[in-house]
Order: sequence, then C-alpha cells, then structure tokens
Amino acid sequence: MFQTLRVKLFASYLLVILVCLILVGALGILGLRQYEQEAVLAHGRADALWLARTLTGLPEADINTPQLLLERLRHELLALEGSLLVVDASGMILAGTSQAMASAEHIPLPSSAAFEASAAAVPWQRWRYATGERFYLLYIRLQHASPAAQTAYLVLAIPAADALRPWREWLPPLLAIGGLALAVSLLVSYLISRSIVHPLEAMTGAVMEMAAGHYYHDIRVRSRDEIGRLAAAFNRMSHEVARAQRTQRDLLVNISHDLQTPLTSIRGFSQAIVEGKIRDPETLRAAQQIIYEEASRMVRLVRDLLDLARLEAGQVQMARVPVDMARLLQATADKFRPQASAAEITLQVTAPQTLPQIVGDAERLELALGNLLDNALKYTLRGGYVNLSGMVVAADKLAGVLATGVDIPAIASDGRWLVISVTDTGVGIPPEDLAHIFERFYRGDKARADKEGVGLGLSIAREIFQAHGGEIVVNSQVGKGSCFSILLPVPVHMH
Repeated sequence: MFQTLRVKLFASYLLVILVCLILVGALGILGLRQYEQEAVLAHGRADALWLARTLTGLPEADINTPQLLLERLRHELLALEGSLLVVDASGMILAGTSQAMASAEHIPLPSSAAFEASAAAVPWQRWRYATGERFYLLYIRLQHASPAAQTAYLVLAIPAADALRPWREWLPPLLAIGGLALAVSLLVSYLISRSIVHPLEAMTGAVMEMAAGHYYHDIRVRSRDEIGRLAAAFNRMSHEVARAQRTQRDLLVNISHDLQTPLTSIRGFSQAIVEGKIRDPETLRAAQQIIYEEASRMVRLVRDLLDLARLEAGQVQMARVPVDMARLLQATADKFRPQASAAEITLQVTAPQTLPQIVGDAERLELALGNLLDNALKYTLRGGYVNLSGMVVAADKLAGVLATGVDIPAIASDGRWLVISVTDTGVGIPPEDLAHIFERFYRGDKARADKEGVGLGLSIAREIFQAHGGEIVVNSQVGKGSCFSILLPVPVHMH
C-alpha cells in the first residue's frame, strides 16, 4: 500500500494535517469551555454581590426565617440564573427555589479562609448532585444573622450545563469548518505530492528510455525548487549524453571516412605493384610515395585520436616545470615560417621578452600553439598575415583585451593571466560553426572541409590548455579573419 512515493507523501501529509486539526480543535474547545465557564462564574458573582447588597436592607427577622427570606427576594429571583438555596452553618439546605435541590440534605461549604480570600468577590466550588448533574455553587454569607439563627448562607446554584451550552452550539459549525479545512488541506497535499512525484516519474521514464537507447529528453518543470533544479540538471545530463552519443557516432563515421581514402589509395597502388601493372620506374616511385604519404596520414590520425582520448581521460602526465613563454612563442613561430613564406603570408610575433614563466609542459603547449598556427596559415589567403601575441592581464582587465563578443571564462575571476592570441586575416568562421569548432572531426565550413586535416587539432589544443588550468576562446567574422585567445594562469610566485 505504501510502496509508492506519492502514497507515502499523501499519507504523511494526511497524518500531519489530522494531528494538527485534532490538536487545534481540542485546544479551541478547551479554551472555549474555559471562557464560557469564566463568563458564567463572572455573571454569577455579579448576581451574588447584587443579592448581598440587597440583603443589607432586610430586617434581621426576615433573614433568620428561610421561607420569609426567599419571599423577600422574590423580585430579585426573577432575574437570577440558577437556583437560590438557604443553608445553615452545617451545610444543610433549609429552603430553596428548586424543590428537587431543596430536598437534598447537605451541600459542601467553603472554609472561612475562602471568604476572607474572596472578600472582594464570592467563593465558589463545583458540586455534583445526587442525580449526577453538576453545579457551580456561589456562597453569600448572611452577615446580619444572629448566632442563634438557623440561616447562615445564601447559595446560588448555577447548572454547569449553562457553561457547556454555548460551545456545544458552536461545535457543529466548528466541525464543519474543520471538515472544510481538512478537505482543502487534502487537496493541497495532493497537488504538492503530485508536483513532487510527477517530475520524478517523468525522470524515471526518461531514464528507462535512455537505458533503451533513446538519450535526448526534455522534462518540463516550471518550479525553481530542488525538484526543478534536479529536472534541469537531468535535462542537461540527457542533452550531454545525447551529444556524446551523437559525437561518438559521428566519430565512427568520420574515422571510417578519413581512413577509407588512404586505405583505398594504398590498396589500389599496392595491388597494382603486386600484379606487376606498374613497370615504369618513375611511376613506381610515385606510387610508392603515395603509399608512404597515405600511410603517414593514417599514422597521424591514429596518433591524434589516441592523444585526444588520453587527454580527455586525464591519462596524459603533463610535465610541471617552468616554461619560458616568450621563447616558446618565438620557437613555435619559427617552425612555421617556411610554411608562411611558401604561402606568401606574413607571420609576426608581438610579445615582450619579459613574459612570465608558466608551470607546465613545454612540448604539449608548443603542440597546441602549433595546431592554432597551422590552422591560421591554412585558412589565410596569399598576401594576408598571421600574428602571434602575448601579454599579461589582470582578471578585471580581460574584458578590454579580449575581442568584442567573447565571453570571459568563469575560471578567470581573479589573479593575473597570460593571454596568447593567434590572429589571422583568413576566411573566418561562420557564426553557426563557432559553437562546434572544438568538437572532434568538426569541419562545418566548405572552405575548411576541403583543407588537409581531420578536425582534431582544435580539440587537442583545448584539452592541453584546460589541462594547464586555462581556456581558449574564439572570435571570428566571415571574410575578415579569426582570433583565438588562450588564457593561462600566471603563478603567484612568478608575477
């Protein structure tokens, strides 16, 4: 019965509501009874004091005669609530306005101390009649009675039912209000439990579908509480899993495509050599050269894939030694000057020799910078230029240094940062491709698709920079060029 979360929540809400209603109802009824009792006693005290004042004007003979005393008070008795009893010093009832009560032999009497303590009021106590009926007894001592007189007290007996009658009259509407409150509370409890359980049920169904291979889900939750944040996190996870699955599928497709071309060339030329179809020495050397180049291309592809996989898995042990970044920038640019010269592209380095050292892996950093320079040279037309720059910038000054429209990475919130930029005057990157250029094998632009490479260079570069605690951002305009900016943290002791 209590196996589902919805039932457990609803049952717990119901239990809490019932306990609260019972406690509040009980306290309310007790408080109302107490209030009504105090009201009846207050009214009875007022009547008793009024009778006491009336008695001061009566003759002593009238006070000493029970029946005559009641006769003298007949007009006052009309306004009284309850019965009036004449009692002697022992508590025996001598006369009374109620024949039934007058037949009783004795009633309890308060002590003398009670009269002294209640001089400004009237002493009282509860009394149960022989029939089981309860009364409030209020006592008036007959001050003018002679020592030999039989009469000693006037007692005002008010039925306890008079105090219970009002709250009993209120009990049905109170129960009706309590029932309405219970119904409303149950409805609210149901809605609350539903708002909690419904997203969880949706996530459970989505998880089961993900287990079946359907990864992309978007659970709609409007709340901003913990359940809403959980649903939002689940949606992000679902999207990331779907993206990873799609990337994996695309990876297999791209690897198959990128391996098919060199394998086809290698197979075709090697088959021709084996079958003796190539006899001319020059043609044979050309075929061998093609086989070598295509095999080298496959080796580079496999090597890059392995490097990227190890970087993403955190299995690459980066060196942690001081790196002279000014020298590293200059050395990396020098390696690409022949390529730039052959393409008639101006390659510049604008970085001061006073750049601080970075703790990291010089070989990996040079590889990442080399990938950026290689891309910049490939997509820059003849007569253009590529600039490699570096400077140290405080975190609060980054917005003025990075290109317009580039978001500052969250990691760059404080400290000082080495900003290395690779700027070119190339073909640029379309806006729809900017969000994907760091993905493996991504080559969305046609101008890029027919260039050399398999689309792993930028992915490897970003993994290397992130492994050094940095980040890479990009700004590009089609037809004007691109600017890749690398942010690397400057160690405090190397400022």
